[in-house]
Amino acid sequence: MKEFEARMDNWRRVVKAGSGSAANATCASWAKWYVALRTSEAPPAADVLAAKIRPLGGLVTADQLDGWIVEAAWRMLGDYNDRTALKHLYIHQLPEDRLRVKLKGVRGPHVRLVVARAKNNLLAILKRLDGADTIRSTTCLPGCPVPTAELALP
Repeated sequence: MKEFEARMDNWRRVVKAGSGSAANATCASWAKWYVALRTSEAPPAADVLAAKIRPLGGLVTADQLDGWIVEAAWRMLGDYNDRTALKHLYIHQLPEDRLRVKLKGVRGPHVRLVVARAKNNLLAILKRLDGADTIRSTTCLPGCPVPTAELALP
């Protein structure tokens, strides 16, 4: 259960980092980067050469990727109350006793049952998404050969 809670905290950080806030004057991070690139000076030639020689790094971190996987699993939840309960519990960090106001048709002690059902449903979807076969099947288009070292050689 500690692993699940850690993934939910990571999900909150990834989702909250992508949203605009009062500190961020732009509507999205790409807009901030675009404005910065348009208004900045060109880097020195030595820096450009160093950037070309430097080995490639990953585009996203493992935490961001896991947060996006949890977000995709959350979007696959079918029930409105499941999605709402998890969003308000983990993203907005609303206490369970105030959560019942956000749920439809749920009152009193049934809130804990909705939260438990939502967690179980999310865990089931995450187990399906985290499988090696699922990841492997989404990296190649149908009909394309599986990449091997022989195909990469000229």
